[in-house]
Parts: sequence; structure tokens; C-alpha cells
Amino acid sequence: MFLSGAASARELLGLRHASKSGFQQIEGLSRASGLSSSNWRYPLYLGGLQARMGQSKLALDSYLEATRRFPACGPCWVGVAETRLALGQDPLPALSSAIGHGRSRTSVRTRAAVIYSKLGLDEPAAEEFSAALGGRRTDRGEFYSLLNRLYAPDYVLDRIITDAELETYLPFAQRVLSPALVARVWERYEKRQHQDGEQRERYVRYLLNRGMAHDAWSVAFGSAASPHGTVLNGDFERRSEAEPLGWRVSDGEGVRAAVVGCSDCRSGSRALRLRFDGEHNVHYFGVSQSLPVAPGATYSLTARVKHSEITSAAGPQLLVLGLGDKTDARWPVCEMWSASEPFLRDQDWHDIAIEFTVPSTCEGVRIFVARRRTDRLSRLIGGELWVDDVFLTVRPVQEPSQHTGRRTPAAAS
Repeated sequence: MFLSGAASARELLGLRHASKSGFQQIEGLSRASGLSSSNWRYPLYLGGLQARMGQSKLALDSYLEATRRFPACGPCWVGVAETRLALGQDPLPALSSAIGHGRSRTSVRTRAAVIYSKLGLDEPAAEEFSAALGGRRTDRGEFYSLLNRLYAPDYVLDRIITDAELETYLPFAQRVLSPALVARVWERYEKRQHQDGEQRERYVRYLLNRGMAHDAWSVAFGSAASPHGTVLNGDFERRSEAEPLGWRVSDGEGVRAAVVGCSDCRSGSRALRLRFDGEHNVHYFGVSQSLPVAPGATYSLTARVKHSEITSAAGPQLLVLGLGDKTDARWPVCEMWSASEPFLRDQDWHDIAIEFTVPSTCEGVRIFVARRRTDRLSRLIGGELWVDDVFLTVRPVQEPSQHTGRRTPAAAS
């Protein structure tokens, strides 16, 4: 509102002029300002319109008129500073007045910081940006985007982002910055909030989504060395909530998945069970676990499975997908894909194994219990699959033979 309390007839007429829209608004604000000579908001808003239309000289006159009417107006003084900068004049005296009178206004300090930045005065710019950020309650993502357009991310993190802002800056960093820069944000955040399990879990998921299985393991389990190829809860006996590096078990259209009691398991009393309803051509990847592996090593994934009344021509499988192709940052999947034979019809508990060699570009794998959609005639799938005792073991590297097959000089003679 332009006015408060009782208003004179002139002020009401001024308000009417000021409420015009479109191209008439500048004319209306000019008339309103003339009719209500003590109201500083009219020339302030008029200056803003003129500045947006590129009329810097007229905008400067309007802003100066606003400061004459209200010398302690921070937004008025920052408007003076912006238009003087646009006209090639010295904005610093007006900028000092803007900060002095608008210290508690986030918008004033943000605009002041942008002016300092345009002048190449990075230190006062950083101070103003940091102060403005402390007073901002909404649109932080937009503010962080502005910072990263003006400055290198390292400078933003080191000079502008305070410890109090790290909690909101971390999700922004995960969306926008490189993994190396996100790691810097996380290291600083962890020193401040080392017990924050929710943010830790989000960061582990971020790393896994980029195929960075080794880093994910280190963050999840602290400084403990990563036992490459360790399947967590491979026997499904632990009842704790699934962690980012543990099993993810979810339902899908036409399939229900759960870890349940098992009366005939070889060891333990729980196993994974998938039930297919027989009414869908299921495309399902709802059971998975990601874990780090050693590039170049050969592994064997083993499991015990049983299945009954699998009616489709395409049954479920165990799959191993490679993670972490460092040659292509856009897609965190390396060229590795291994699968068991499909599980069809009825078969009691039996052991299966999948062997694979990890490419040099991979640093992790994701294990799936899955079923891929098929175009075959018998495409609908029903029945039940049980999985237990999932383990991943590395095969020892074969040492080269001492015997080369070459004849020694003595043998040749």
C-alpha cells in the first residue's frame, strides 16, 4: 500500500494515478508524485520503472527525489547507486548510504553486493552477499544460482556461504555443482553436523546415482576401508531399515516384494520373496543393492533360489550392472551386464552363480532381482520366486606360469 491512515483527496487522487498499468503507469506515477509531494514511494517506484525501461537519467532524478523526501530510504539510495553505475558515474557514496540505511533489508544488501561485484570489489561484495543470505528465508536456490553466475563455486563456498547456510546449500550443490565441489561442501558440512544421518543418507544416494560406489561406502561407514564386493545383509536376516548401501526392496505393477519368514531355508529364517499376479507383462527392477568392487577383478555372484508356477516365457533373473564409467560423466553406468538364466516353472532351492570381470572404468556394481518386459506370446507372468544367501566373492588372480616353453641355450645345443 502507498498510503496508510487517513488520506487527503490529493493523496487518493495520486493513488488512483499510480494504480494504472502498462505504458500509462509511468505517466500515472509522475502525476501521483506531483500531487503527493511528501510520499517518497511514488518517485521510488517511478525510478524503478524508468530504470527497467533503460531511462537511467530519468530514473536517477526520480530516485534522488525519493531520497530528498525520505533521506533514510535504503531502497532509494541503492536505486541511485545502480543508475549512477549505469551512467558511468561513481556509485560508491550512494552505495554507502544504501547499506547504512538498508542494513536490515535483504533486497538492498543483495543489490549492493551486485554493484560491488560489477565494480570488481569482491571482498565487500562477498560481505554483502553473505549478509543478504543470512536474512533470506525463501528462494535460496535462486540466490545460490545468482552467486554461482557471478563467482567460481570455490569462492562462493569459501567467502560467502556461512556454516549456518550449509544445510540449504548442500542440496543446491548436489543439483548443480560437480561431484568434486559437492565433496568439498559435504566435508565442511560434516565437520559442523557430523551426526546428521538424514543428510548423510542423501549424500550417499547422490554418490550412488553417479556411480561413485567407493566414495558412497566411505561416507556411509566413515573411515573404515571398503571391503570390495561385500553384499550387505546377503542372507536377509537383519530386520533393520534398508540403508542406501543395503537392499532396496519395493513393489511394482503386478509384483509384490518383501523379506519374509522362510521355513525351509538352508540357514537362517528369512528370505526375499517376489509374487507375480499373473495379470501383467512385468518390467521390474525393484530389488537392488549397490556396492564397490575392484576394477579389473573377476567376481562370482552366488545365491540360492527357488521358484514355483512361473507361468511366463520370460522369467525373473539376477542381474549385475556396472557402475561408475569415469569416461562419461553424463551416465554413471559402465559397459558391464551379466545375468543368470531366467527362473521358469517350478524348482526347489538350488544354487546359482554369475561370473563377471569388472572393467577398468567401473568402480561398483548394482545387483538386481528383476524381470524384463517381453514381446513373446506368453508375456504375462505369475508365480513366486524366493532368493536367499546372496554373496559376492572375488576369484584369485592366476599367477603366470614359470615355464615359458622356450628352450634354454643348453637345451638347444
